[in-house]
Amino acid sequence: MNRDSFDQRFSGKGIWLGTVLALWAFLLMGPAATSPARSATLDEIRSAAGAGDAQAQYELGFRYFMGGGVTQDNRKAVFWYRKAARQGHAEAQNSMAFMYRHGKGVERDQQEALRWTRKAAEQGHVIAQCELGFHYYHGREVEQNFRQAAAWFTKAAMRGFGEAQVNLGGMYARGQGVQPNAILAYAWWTLAAEQGYDNARLDRDALATRLGAAELEKAQRMTAELRSIISRPQ
Repeated sequence: MNRDSFDQRFSGKGIWLGTVLALWAFLLMGPAATSPARSATLDEIRSAAGAGDAQAQYELGFRYFMGGGVTQDNRKAVFWYRKAARQGHAEAQNSMAFMYRHGKGVERDQQEALRWTRKAAEQGHVIAQCELGFHYYHGREVEQNFRQAAAWFTKAAMRGFGEAQVNLGGMYARGQGVQPNAILAYAWWTLAAEQGYDNARLDRDALATRLGAAELEKAQRMTAELRSIISRPQ
């Protein structure tokens, strides 16, 4: 499977990669819309970034990446992303992973992309967690490990990240890295379907036809329980 393809599934029915651009858009539009530095002027952001403020460094890198108020320059974007990432800024770490993965402003380097993805994932960045699950599921730059894939998908799924919920549902349906569990497969696919993932809805509906009435009721209760405890990505 082409890692950068647009509308393809993971190997195996029900596992959904989504698109690189969809994940990247989540990163850009989410933090960009809520970041306090967004109300600052470019000069203020430059000043704060130069003084070592990690959030300002990330914001300045973002501006260079997008060409927002400055001339678009991927190398300068990497320069500022790296400064923030080295200070432990999770968004910047995930951005560094993206830049290395796609050769934006740096030489393309999948191992370095993975290194930054892992750093962001370990800080709870949901996109990075889902991406790291993808690496383990397919054995990309790491030894294939379904248990690790399921573990990282679970972390992101419990934060309400729909891509991970679809993936996790598929793993429970097939027993990859987890014990086969149709109840949990149904629940995770339902939660993903509620976020607009049609592939999850189709897989959930197909699974429902194979469940007895008691199992279906149990699956619906499980869905409600998970819905009540998961958090939504900010």
